[in-house]
Amino acid sequence: MNEAAEAKNEAIGANEQNKILTKKLKNVERENKVTRHYLEKFLNTLGYKLSEFNMDEDFEESNEEYDNEEDKDEEEISGNDLRHE
Repeated sequence: MNEAAEAKNEAIGANEQNKILTKKLKNVERENKVTRHYLEKFLNTLGYKLSEFNMDEDFEESNEEYDNEEDKDEEEISGNDLRHE
């Protein structure tokens, strides 16, 4: 019974965390749209069109760099864990 109650509490907590993260994600998406709009206006004043830039490609490259940094951090952490055992 105790395990079932703990599992239920964890599920409730996870559900609440999911709701919070969903709200944060929606806010980030809204901010992204606003930023993109102002970037487009700025580039238009300079004589460029936003469509001339391949931002998706740049985004993928920056994500790959970030993922590689996370992998290095995880390797360092797991390496430290092994030394302490």
